[in-house]
Amino acid sequence: MYRIYLDASYQQKIQRAGIAIIIISPQGHTKIIRGVVKSQDNNIAEIKALLVGLNHCHRQKLKNLIFYTDSKLVSRIRQLKNGKYKQQAEKIRQFISQYKFKKLHINWIARDKNVIADTIARNCLINSQSV
Repeated sequence: MYRIYLDASYQQKIQRAGIAIIIISPQGHTKIIRGVVKSQDNNIAEIKALLVGLNHCHRQKLKNLIFYTDSKLVSRIRQLKNGKYKQQAEKIRQFISQYKFKKLHINWIARDKNVIADTIARNCLINSQSV
């Protein structure tokens, strides 16, 4: 299984977030995707990081995926039916259905287990790289 760690670092003042997606292959090879996205809040930024990760995995034809996020909302996004983020949740469900991944898990991890993705996301805002 490919292990994918993702995080976002949001700054309200500029309505932007740095995002980081770290993909580790079953053989231990690592690819890092990073950038800056427009966002209304941190949850939207975390959802955008997941979408970037899903899109990349689809383009690379990766089928067995386990995502790790320190966002409880993102870890539950597939089950979310109501509330403020229901449109984003529906978009995620559509992507997952359309892309036909063989195995896909989205797991919550503690923030201290996601330090590398967090650091990369924070640094993206400093460097202002757009996705």
